[in-house]
Amino acid sequence: MEAIDIFSYFLLLGLLLSAARVVTTSNVIHAAVALVLTLTITAVIFLLLSAEFVGLVIVMVYIGAVIVLFLFCLLYTSPSPRD
Repeated sequence: MEAIDIFSYFLLLGLLLSAARVVTTSNVIHAAVALVLTLTITAVIFLLLSAEFVGLVIVMVYIGAVIVLFLFCLLYTSPSPRD
């Protein structure tokens, strides 16, 4: 077994754990952070498979735009502490 295989198994284990955290957590902010971790690990796996374009699209589109938009909308619609 080569070192890249062991590294890939650890990445896949981290991917499964972070994806489970996205689904099972009750805090929306924690779910968004876990989703960022899940998408980052997915991008790293695509980079290891020599699919650089797909990995960069995941980073730029999903992490860069969707997560930022999600957190912005969440913080924008949450009630203020003065209410």
